[in-house]
Amino acid sequence: MGGLSAVQRLRILVVDDSSEMRVLLRRMLRHFGVDPVADAPDGELALQWITINDGKVDVVICDWNMPGMSGMDLFRKIRAIHPGILFLMLTGRADVPSVMAAKEAGVTGYLVKPVSLKNLESKMTFLAGLLMPLILLGLALADGLKNRAQTVLAGIVSLGWRWKFIGVILPGDRISATIRVVGKRTTRHADRGIVTLAFDLRNQRGMTVQEGENDLMVHRR
Repeated sequence: MGGLSAVQRLRILVVDDSSEMRVLLRRMLRHFGVDPVADAPDGELALQWITINDGKVDVVICDWNMPGMSGMDLFRKIRAIHPGILFLMLTGRADVPSVMAAKEAGVTGYLVKPVSLKNLESKMTFLAGLLMPLILLGLALADGLKNRAQTVLAGIVSLGWRWKFIGVILPGDRISATIRVVGKRTTRHADRGIVTLAFDLRNQRGMTVQEGENDLMVHRR
């Protein structure tokens, strides 16, 4: 992740019944370094993709007018189960009432067709900026948990962490942490051993937002 920009780190799902529009948006996003980009031709398949991938998407770019489930219908369903996902509505409607209706419903932003590289880049930069404080919140929580775990478990020294940031932690979320011992091994010192701890952080909706492992040297009893 070191050399990637905030925009390049975005996990994006494009939803549009037009295959040409999905291809165009994927190409434009790749131009900004966002790759891979997932896509779905309708709302039902988009919901299936989000469910299968446990909500691991930052931004949904969705067409307003689609057969079956509309863009607004999809937005409401996603917001009900994954409120942290940002939603960018793609539409040919430039009229004020439509834009206001989308904003009042909680849609993060909108793009009017035809989409230009400049406008798409501006929207992606804006959305990445919205996510940054939440990412920093997640980093602070992870660092605090790591320090607390070593103190509580009377560890001698941490030998290395492996950590994944899976979902965004929203303000007001209640996070529960589960810690399990998943491995033990001896060292050349008779009074010391190494345990491998697995961490699982979930929000009140049951979604895993962070997970990781730590190899910790401890006193043997």
